[in-house]
Amino acid sequence: MLERKPGALRNGLPFQKLPRITLVQEHLLTKAGGDKAFVEVLPAARDHGMEILETACVMALEQNVVTVTVILNLVHRLANPLPTPPQQTPEALHLKEEPTSDCNRYDTLREKRHVH
Repeated sequence: MLERKPGALRNGLPFQKLPRITLVQEHLLTKAGGDKAFVEVLPAARDHGMEILETACVMALEQNVVTVTVILNLVHRLANPLPTPPQQTPEALHLKEEPTSDCNRYDTLREKRHVH
């Protein structure tokens, strides 16, 4: 029903206890098609939970980029975080000999280049 009558949410009360989502709704309503845009955001609550949607709304508001695309992107990133990379360095990559700094080596390279 909301897809056909997105304006039905404008004066409804379902999000009064969710101030961040209400702020996003108000922000989206300032633009043409805001009702439809807000309706596009709502399935994220069903698919990923209200907590994730509200967190995404907070992040979008903090970044001052409140668009459907940004909110849905944030929801997806929160719901599907990237795996953390392994923290241990393989033994083969450990240094056996600590490098030394020798600025004279650079002077030698410069001299060789100017000789040609």
